[in-house]
Amino acid sequence: MKSGLFLLQLLGLSIAISWTIRELGPRFPLPATDTVALTLVLLPPLLLGVALVWRWRSLAIAASPQPQTEVEGKSP
Repeated sequence: MKSGLFLLQLLGLSIAISWTIRELGPRFPLPATDTVALTLVLLPPLLLGVALVWRWRSLAIAASPQPQTEVEGKSP
């Protein structure tokens, strides 16, 4: 269930990025250079990749065994 929700969140993020580029992109006077075009093309996959890595790390941390902490006042 959590993975389905995460996929929906990724889909929402992708739609939001696409909408932002389509609607707000023409309003910004960006110079027509190769660097700007490459940045705009690579930014959405980069953001989605960061989201996936973040999710993978949070799942890996949650699945790893947690160290036992000592109770105050007791010593081994």
